[in-house]
Amino acid sequence: MHADNRQYTWQRKGDFSSLRQWWDHGKTEIRLLCQQHTLNVTQDIIRSMKDLESDIVELETISETTGDRGYIEILKEKKMALANLLDVKVQGALVRSRFLNTNEMDAPTSFFFGLEKKNGQR
Repeated sequence: MHADNRQYTWQRKGDFSSLRQWWDHGKTEIRLLCQQHTLNVTQDIIRSMKDLESDIVELETISETTGDRGYIEILKEKKMALANLLDVKVQGALVRSRFLNTNEMDAPTSFFFGLEKKNGQR
C-alpha cells in the first residue's frame, strides 16, 4: 500500500505547477498516512487492552468460584501482556510530552525572531 502511494504521488508530479507545490502535497499525504497509521495502532492497542482486561476478570472469577488453581499461570500471562501494553502507552506519552516541550522551548525564539524582523524593517 505504501509503495503504491509513493508511486502514485511520483506519477502525479506533472500535475503541479511547481516542484514546491508537489512537495507540499507529498508532505500532506505523508502526514495523513502517519495519522491514519497512528489511529489504527492506537485502536488496536485499546482493543487488545479491553480484551485482556475482560479475560483477566473472567479468569479471576472462574478461579475464585471453582477453586481451580490451573488458571493462575494463564492469568499471570494475561496480566503481563496487559502490563506490557500499558508500558507501550506510557512510553508513547513520554515521547509526545518531550516533543511538545521541545516545541514550546522554540516558541519564544520564533517570537523574538519575528520582533527582530519587524524592528529591522522600520
